[in-house]
Amino acid sequence: MKTIEELGILFSSHKYRFYNEKDLQFAIEQMFIANEIPYEREVRLSNKDIIDFTVELDIGKVGVELKIDGARNALLRQINSYLSHDSITALYVVGTPYWVNNIPIQLNNKFIYRHRINTGIFC
Repeated sequence: MKTIEELGILFSSHKYRFYNEKDLQFAIEQMFIANEIPYEREVRLSNKDIIDFTVELDIGKVGVELKIDGARNALLRQINSYLSHDSITALYVVGTPYWVNNIPIQLNNKFIYRHRINTGIFC
């Protein structure tokens, strides 16, 4: 995998099995492993910022943040903080809330990609 578009296709084509956010993290990790995608999990960007995953792509290090609940504004504050780090070139938000696809496409002059999980098997 080299491009953000390929990552998006993978997120869109995967069948997720989860009950909570930790289960979803495990499912994404298994997807990365099965597709031989190099990744890092729970990456510490600073003392207070820990992002769920990072993946190295042609555009640089892309952060992956997962959400299955919570408030939109809280997520916006969180990803704004992540995108303030020079090491992160873009962010991919994957989650179930109805508002996931309605978050901005850019913050801190960096792009945000989104995938809403519409269906899944909840254990």
